[in-house]
Amino acid sequence: MYVSDQEEKVITKAGLAVGDLRQFAELGEFHACAADGVIAAARLITRIEDDLRGKIQQARRDLECADAALTAREAINGHGVLQSTATEIDVLTARRADAYTRLAAACRTAAALLAPART
Repeated sequence: MYVSDQEEKVITKAGLAVGDLRQFAELGEFHACAADGVIAAARLITRIEDDLRGKIQQARRDLECADAALTAREAINGHGVLQSTATEIDVLTARRADAYTRLAAACRTAAALLAPART
C-alpha cells in the first residue's frame, strides 16, 4: 500500500499511524478495506488542498495586478478583480472541511477495528 508523504501527514494529523494501516493488510480483507478508506480520504484531501493552493496563488496574482493598477492609477477590470476565484476558494474550503470530517470518521473506524487486534 503506497502512501505519499502528503497523505501520511494528513493521516498522522488525523491521529492514526500509517504503520497501523499497513498492519491491516495482514488482518484480512475487512481491515484492508478500512485502511483503504482512510487512504482514499487522505488522497482526496491532498487533491483538494493542491487545488486550493492553486486558486489562492491565482487570487494572489490577480490582487497584485489590481494593486499595481491602483498604484499606477490605471483602470482595474470592471467585471471584478477575483471574478469566480473567490467562490472557487470558498467551495474548495468547504470541500476540504467535509473531507477532514470523513477522514476523522474513517480513522475512528480503523482505530476501533485495530483495538481488538492489539489485545
